[in-house]
Amino acid sequence: MLGESPGPDELTNALAGAAKGGHAALCRRLLKAGAPVNASTGSGRVTPLMCAVSSGSLATVEALLEHGADVTATNVNGSTALHMAIARDASLETIELLLRSGASAQIETPNEFGYTPLRVARERGRDEIVQLLRTSQKSQA
Repeated sequence: MLGESPGPDELTNALAGAAKGGHAALCRRLLKAGAPVNASTGSGRVTPLMCAVSSGSLATVEALLEHGADVTATNVNGSTALHMAIARDASLETIELLLRSGASAQIETPNEFGYTPLRVARERGRDEIVQLLRTSQKSQA
């Protein structure tokens, strides 16, 4: 599939695909083979972590974070993995993990459309996430 010596773009695309599919073990293998954990791909310029948060696989998100995935990275629209996790109905555990990994600093950071992760959670009716975000903000103050 990737050939003998895949280039960075091929590894990035493979890692993003594995992350989107929630394949934690494959992500680990690709990272070990040199896939760049923070490279972006596609017209949306999404990172593997952004792909992973919508996969439903906490283990995949954990694997990427363990390998240095940047929770502050933004896509072409200025959205972070936290924005995307909330918008794509990621589990409470996934969002907690992102917050513990540094995403709590982005709770009030708007994307290019003016949406903050907190606003996304409110507008999507994710009350448990709204509470989690507010609690995280209080603990930072």
